[in-house]
Amino acid sequence: MDLIAISLQLAFYVVTGVAAWRFFRRPGRVELALLAVFGSTAGIFAAGAVAGQLPDLQPLLSRLSVSLLLAQPLFIFWLIHLVKPQPRWLLGLLVVGFGISMAGYLLPAERINAVTLFIAAYFAIGEGLAALVFLRLAQERFGLPRLRLRTASVATMFFASAVVAAALGAVAANGQPNPALPLANLLALGAGLAYLVAFLPPTWLHNVAQRAVAFDLGSRLLTAPAGTEPQLLWATLATTARQLLRAGWVEIVTEGGEQLAAAGEVPPQGMDRPTGALATAPDEPLTHVDIPLVEAPSTAPHLLAQTAGRVLFLEEDIAVLKLLGTMTLRAVEREEAMIRLADAGRELEAAAAVRASEARFRALLEAVPSAVLAVDQAGAIVWSTGPTGQLLGTPVPELSGRRLSDLFVDHGLDLNTSSSDGRVRRAELIAQRADGSTLPVDVAATAFELESRTYELFVLSDASWRATANQLRDRFLGVLSHELRTPITSIYGGTQLLMSRGERLDPDSRREVLSSVASEAERLLRMTENLVVLARVERGAQFFEFRPVALRQLLSSLVARERQLWPGMTIELDVEAGLPLVAADEDYLGQVVRNLISNAGKYAGHLATVHLTATAAEDEVLVRVIDDGPGLTESDAHQIFDLYYRAAETSAAPGAGIGLFICRSLVEAMGGRIWAANADGAGAEFGFSLPQYVEPGEAPRGADVRERAATNTLLG
Repeated sequence: MDLIAISLQLAFYVVTGVAAWRFFRRPGRVELALLAVFGSTAGIFAAGAVAGQLPDLQPLLSRLSVSLLLAQPLFIFWLIHLVKPQPRWLLGLLVVGFGISMAGYLLPAERINAVTLFIAAYFAIGEGLAALVFLRLAQERFGLPRLRLRTASVATMFFASAVVAAALGAVAANGQPNPALPLANLLALGAGLAYLVAFLPPTWLHNVAQRAVAFDLGSRLLTAPAGTEPQLLWATLATTARQLLRAGWVEIVTEGGEQLAAAGEVPPQGMDRPTGALATAPDEPLTHVDIPLVEAPSTAPHLLAQTAGRVLFLEEDIAVLKLLGTMTLRAVEREEAMIRLADAGRELEAAAAVRASEARFRALLEAVPSAVLAVDQAGAIVWSTGPTGQLLGTPVPELSGRRLSDLFVDHGLDLNTSSSDGRVRRAELIAQRADGSTLPVDVAATAFELESRTYELFVLSDASWRATANQLRDRFLGVLSHELRTPITSIYGGTQLLMSRGERLDPDSRREVLSSVASEAERLLRMTENLVVLARVERGAQFFEFRPVALRQLLSSLVARERQLWPGMTIELDVEAGLPLVAADEDYLGQVVRNLISNAGKYAGHLATVHLTATAAEDEVLVRVIDDGPGLTESDAHQIFDLYYRAAETSAAPGAGIGLFICRSLVEAMGGRIWAANADGAGAEFGFSLPQYVEPGEAPRGADVRERAATNTLLG
């Protein structure tokens, strides 16, 4: 016999022993049904063991084992019917199924497969329905009883699966060794262990579950607001007990019989009352409960209740109610203590409110990012916030007592605090930091009165951003005016030449002028496109949606157009066969490629060779623009995509330092990445990646490119 079989039998012997001990301790129909459910399975194993020792008795013991096995659904529905009445037709149907199964078992051997399949179906339906009823009963309970009933449901399903697996395996084996027997034994072992947990849980699980349920259900008692009457606390306990026990009525009385609280329709005194700690009415399915709420029976209140039918695992509910009773008594004692401490509590709350108000005001001022300080009538600093010290480079304690005029260079602000008319004065000043450096600041000042004294409140804000913004603006306007003037001048001059002397020019000269005008117009158009994108980027606008783009067709048309614009430059195109579609905006993708080719032409020279490639990676497509120019320095590679940045070695080339910034913004907005590096050999490589297009509803390949696009985008 293998270890699984031994463990399986041992589990059911233990459960049967527990059921027998409970039956003999307190005989009852529910206890007898439990003994029948588990005793029948243990009897099957015992019959098998005896048959192994006494072969002559094997035919009789085999019939006994089959009878006990087929009676399992009847026994378990008998138990469920005692706990919660079930339709009688269902019990009758199970009896018919049992009779047909037994009759089929006694048929000749040539029909054994059909009989086995019928028995498997009968067992699966009967045990499956029992498992579902256990689950429904579990929904009506709380804490450990709910867990035990769910575990009993799982055990019943395991046991049914074991029998069905063994039956189907026997049919498939057709007289050979049953291949499903190991699986059936394993399922039956799981059922036995689950029954052990359901009907014989360990003590520690009892304690943990009881305390957890008591804490959950008793939270309303412990969190009752101050001033709650004790009667309301007892009423809450009665309502909770009725919910926990699923009782028709619950009453809480003192030892002398005085009612403290009740829930449900309680019968009059002397009618239908409990006769003991736990009693069952002889002629009707009623259970009466009498629970002392604390371990002091002579003085403790009692909880009386009446439930319909027998309640499985009622001992757990009783233990939880005892814990709740103790909690209720403590809550009542708490109320008495709270009444005595009410006045003192109100005083403490008032004092705490004042301190909290002061703390909130101080925290609010400290949270202001600008520097805030107060000055007395003599012009001395009396108080300042943390950001003040950071702005001026001086620890806050060292600012107290200093003259306000010492903090500024040639200030023109009237520091007189003799009036408190509420007028706000503003100025732009230069602050003197502790290390000798200076800092432009915006100053706002107003007077206020405190305890009959006038003070001046100053708010200082760092204004260095304004100088930086002005520098960027001046630089942008200077570059822009120069970059716009050049193509406009060329276009104007060329068109004037054609208008005034076009007829006298030879065809080659006229073609050259027209080509120059077209080239400068193209340059002006690209600059305008970049400026439009730049404005949208700075506003944070979202101005395109993802669409499928075929790179082969797009790159082919772009390269053909660029070859016309750069006649001296060699542009080679290499697109991988079977290149997948990309998720992008076709117009802005074309702008990125045109900017990169134009960048290569400006910095590698008009006679350069530019190699444009497109290859597929795991979940993206890589596009590279490689030239044979001077390449990049390490500093250029890190800053070349910054706005207005231009490499020192190429400062003579036309450009405003906007194109590559636009490329980075557009690529990242489309969910890709962009890079710049030195190419293998000589020249520079500018490349970018775009996510492969995924049809709506299709699982993405590799990383979620849509999420990456939302993360990288600078445009919304």
